Amino acid sequence: MPFRFLLLVGWASAFLGASLGFGANSITGSVQDSGGKTLNGVFVSAKRDGATYTTTVYSEDAGKFRFPELAAGTYAVTAHAGGLQASRRSNVAVKDGQTVPLDFTLEVETRPAELLLQATSSEWLASLPGTMEQKMSLSKNCGSCHHNLFQLRSVRFTKEDWIRIISAMERIDVIGEIREPRPAYYMPWRHGTKEQIAEYLAQVQGPNSPLPKIQFFPRPTGKATRAVITEYRVPRENAIPHDVQLDSQGTAWYNDFKTDDLGRINPKTGEIKEYKLPSKPGFHPGSANMFIGDDDTIWVSQRIANTLTRFDPKTEKVIGRWEKVNFDRFDSKRGVALGTQMQMDLATGKVLRYKYKASTDGYGTAVDSRGFGYRGGIADSDVKVLNPETGEVTNYRTQTPDSGPRRITLDGDNYLWFGEWFGGKIGVLDLKSGKMTEYPVSGPFAAFYEAGVDPKNHIGWAFDWRNDRLVRVNPKTGEVTEYPMPTPDVQSRRTDVDTTTDPPSVWIHGAGNGLLIRVQAPL
Repeated sequence: MPFRFLLLVGWASAFLGASLGFGANSITGSVQDSGGKTLNGVFVSAKRDGATYTTTVYSEDAGKFRFPELAAGTYAVTAHAGGLQASRRSNVAVKDGQTVPLDFTLEVETRPAELLLQATSSEWLASLPGTMEQKMSLSKNCGSCHHNLFQLRSVRFTKEDWIRIISAMERIDVIGEIREPRPAYYMPWRHGTKEQIAEYLAQVQGPNSPLPKIQFFPRPTGKATRAVITEYRVPRENAIPHDVQLDSQGTAWYNDFKTDDLGRINPKTGEIKEYKLPSKPGFHPGSANMFIGDDDTIWVSQRIANTLTRFDPKTEKVIGRWEKVNFDRFDSKRGVALGTQMQMDLATGKVLRYKYKASTDGYGTAVDSRGFGYRGGIADSDVKVLNPETGEVTNYRTQTPDSGPRRITLDGDNYLWFGEWFGGKIGVLDLKSGKMTEYPVSGPFAAFYEAGVDPKNHIGWAFDWRNDRLVRVNPKTGEVTEYPMPTPDVQSRRTDVDTTTDPPSVWIHGAGNGLLIRVQAPL
């Protein structure tokens, strides 16, 4: 047995241990190119016949891979990576007490249309002709409200038609609803005017524009290959999960951006069950936020209907509905729902609305145990701290200009994590000292909708939309680790962490590809 392979077996046992069950029921092997060179950072994905989920590992630096313990059954196993032709093996039988050897040889992909499908949004942008300013105009405008940068490369129009489309996007919501015009300061044009953007789109995505020669970024190495990814397919056509949140038992709950469906996943069995929430007549269904109370009840904000619904997972019934209220936290001991702008006594239904001395405009919201509110500021570079008792609003500005902090997450009452939509960094604010730290990533055009946190180990996690990577930040060491996802166009707006597993289970959701995704990586 080669020394390298012995190292791999030792690595598998040490880094993911018995919690992920590296045992005899497994598939192990290597990946190389047609010339015999080993390939690192290649996705190797296995799906058992009849299962609702796919398990993926990476090939490590020596080209070796090993799956955690798999249920006995027949699997389809695929090795794939950008710039390479995928190789699929069917009818791979995994039996109890056996490890299946499986090696892959991947050929270089040369077909332009296939290469385009493999590329992340950042790789596509980097491969286009034009200046960085022109490319940034697409990254920071076309993908801000409608989140369609990944789909943008599949359509082609003249300059005149592109202007019509952009004008329609200004007026029409991402789900097709006509919206009120927003003030120019809220979402100004960045890196170009509407006409300049349309002209550039006609150049790169015009009726006769050639396909770009895709430049793939380096594949992951070292720690970034040491993770196990489980992808659960939502069992509903055109599902668009908008959030994922974990209850105290580690069950993952999700809502949907365009329907009034609420779902849950049992991570131990892969079982998925969905519930239909009541809709408001005359209003488009769908929700844009949710949270789980300290009593494990699920609170879902139905966006267009402006209705908040409370769901009891024990009885599997709706136990409350309110209009024109928004909350982020439920204190079951006090019986109070808390938001940044208001609180509500559940026993009486009385709503107390706060009055502040300065603007609280922003995007993401969070509330700590004291009732203090926090807001991200996508239209500016500020993170706001709101004191509902005094009405004071304290602004903390990022060092990165025009950073656009979006959704935010608290680590207790001491730290606030946020993702920078325009700045492309992950930030954390020390609420006691006021010190703010920003962490850059390797990929260009990075965009973070939010940042979550592992509250046990105090590690930040955030998803980069443009590079389709889940990013981990260790604030103690400053180390940043980036994990590419095997299925592109994830579009995750929320990251939640189950610290009861070893290693912790990080959950994200795929609004773009209809998946719920669990990532387990060593600390």
